[in-house]
Amino acid sequence: MGRLTSTTMRLLAGICMLPGLAAGAGPSAAETETATTSEALRERIEVTATRIPEPTATVPASITVIRGVELRRPGAHDLRSALAFVSGVDIAPGGDGGPAASVPEMWGLREFDAFLLVVDGIPYGGAFNPALATLDLSAVDRIEVLRGAAPVMYGATSFVGVINIIHTPPGENGTRVRLGGGSYGSGGIAWSTPLPRWAGVRSSFDADVARQGFSDDRSGVDRGHLRWRNSRAAGKGSVRFEVDSTWLRQDPASPHPRQGATLSDVVPLDANNNPEDSRLDERRQTVNGIYERPAYSGSWSSTLSLSRSDQGILRGFLTDLSTTTGNAHGIRQSIATTDIYFDSHLALVPAGNVSLVLGVDHLHGEGETHGGDFDYSVAFDGEGAPRADTLANASAVRIDDRRDFSGLYAQVEWTPRPRWRFDLGARLNRTVESRRAEALEFDTMMSEGGDDRRSVLRGGGTAGLVWTAWQQGAEALHLYAD
Repeated sequence: MGRLTSTTMRLLAGICMLPGLAAGAGPSAAETETATTSEALRERIEVTATRIPEPTATVPASITVIRGVELRRPGAHDLRSALAFVSGVDIAPGGDGGPAASVPEMWGLREFDAFLLVVDGIPYGGAFNPALATLDLSAVDRIEVLRGAAPVMYGATSFVGVINIIHTPPGENGTRVRLGGGSYGSGGIAWSTPLPRWAGVRSSFDADVARQGFSDDRSGVDRGHLRWRNSRAAGKGSVRFEVDSTWLRQDPASPHPRQGATLSDVVPLDANNNPEDSRLDERRQTVNGIYERPAYSGSWSSTLSLSRSDQGILRGFLTDLSTTTGNAHGIRQSIATTDIYFDSHLALVPAGNVSLVLGVDHLHGEGETHGGDFDYSVAFDGEGAPRADTLANASAVRIDDRRDFSGLYAQVEWTPRPRWRFDLGARLNRTVESRRAEALEFDTMMSEGGDDRRSVLRGGGTAGLVWTAWQQGAEALHLYAD
């Protein structure tokens, strides 16, 4: 029973691990010019905290905005390089998701599921974990980083912060091409271009292909990505439509085992103890639609997103450093997840010093995994690692998981005096999760499993104020609390 439980937990954890690789666009000649003083002092505008475009300096939250031109000048092509100079944020490469993945740290908490990753206002990774695997930084207009929880606009999934990737509108900016190469066979090409206008539709097309190698034996990442973005006027408003597809193959490295408080000196640093045919593969397809139009004293926006991810995982881990016989444990998994996200909200300005946001959202996720585990033998330096297709599973496990997150939210901003601003928001969350797990141990024919379901209805909220203590021209000192 103990082994079955361990196997179940390993496979269950795998359903939440979505490996990834990020790639970005290269600079155009105009973008590599030095920014003028007016550009450097230009006020940064954010939408993450309130869904209303407004200056970051007057929002009672810690927000940093990095413009696309600031990403392309130094050649930032992944999340780690893009956020390298953002205080309070650190991105560690790799992690349980494989060599292409990363683990963000915000305010000292390094957990890949403690923050919310958002792309153009849509949770990226849906009801499970942030899909850092397939994140793409080409054609980015800006990245907004909110440090701290966002319990009203995005619910309880944003514990320590939100990273919002916002792309340029379709049909804008010129053609960009980025070529790159490096050690261990690394290289790639990325292309982003506007398309000719047709039937009133403005379009852009992005594509990239990349290979990244590492010093670890038998490790690397292959990636292909296509995205087609469109927008068109529709009555008094506008419609945006996007199709995104990513193919990813990872040859994972091995975590270096510890003995006591130090790394083991029995295993070489770059050794790969995985089976020879190990892999972390993923195919992800996403379709997004957004409709916006003026309404009353503001605007109305509705978003619908559908995403499907299929993963194939085969990897192993050293379990015994005292022998090279039966000293490793491997897992096989096929994971399929489907996410549907809907949001509709009104952003109103009923008075000159008052703004109001009212909205409803729903996030639905379904995950299914089946696979098993096996034992194998491998040398400490990884030489002679067996192929897993020659090894039979010792067990079979199947897990089905369904999650639904629904929310009603409202937030009001009031500026009674030019130096004072007050924010007050509330949200009602309803969370429902159901899970079924089955496991069978082949050598004993013992089986276990069961169903579980949980439903929670809970409220949340936020309050904040900003006081402008001093202002002279474009410079000011703002103090806030939330």
